[in-house]
Amino acid sequence: MQKSGLTLGEIIIAPALLPEPPHHDAIDIRGAIELCLENESLLTAWEKKFVASIRYQHGLSEKQVDCLEGIARTAAARALRPAVPQQRNPRHRRKRRAA
Repeated sequence: MQKSGLTLGEIIIAPALLPEPPHHDAIDIRGAIELCLENESLLTAWEKKFVASIRYQHGLSEKQVDCLEGIARTAAARALRPAVPQQRNPRHRRKRRAA
């Protein structure tokens, strides 16, 4: 205490003066995880692993929440994108086998 120049009262009261970290709505996080799990086939291997790793975790860091929000946004966009049938390139024709 002497080195810091603070009194005992200032040390005890100081944490109360610090701004609180932002709180994220648990329903939004749970909803984002559910969205990702419902569209798991649209996620990359890394995204699947990340969502699985935080699924039952409490108190996500700001960075984890930001990452989850990005994955959920991407999953939602991929889910809304219409499926486009793949067309064959006319230049790449299969060679016919001789009978």
